[in-house]
Amino acid sequence: MFAKFTLGSLYLINQHRASILKGVILPLILYILLQLARYGSVYSGLSYGSASSLLYILFFISDMAILTVISINTMRIVLLDEQPEAFKLNFKRREIRYLLYSIGFLLYG
Repeated sequence: MFAKFTLGSLYLINQHRASILKGVILPLILYILLQLARYGSVYSGLSYGSASSLLYILFFISDMAILTVISINTMRIVLLDEQPEAFKLNFKRREIRYLLYSIGFLLYG
């Protein structure tokens, strides 16, 4: 069952690879730039104070928001066979619920 599910998922991703790439390339670039900014802030000599904690929280929420957009875009392309739109960072109810569930899952686990 697990092998059938995994192979079926990989088949669908392969079938929709051009649409997925089109839908997630900009969020992926933003995610990479955010990781580079995080790396730069860690090695810039920022002290471990309240500013560092606030920066960590902002990076965490930004990471989760971008990963939410990537996840939902990918699932909508594969499952609903939608064509991706231009990248917009407007969160609707669906994205907000997914983001809150993801953060809650990470905090609980």
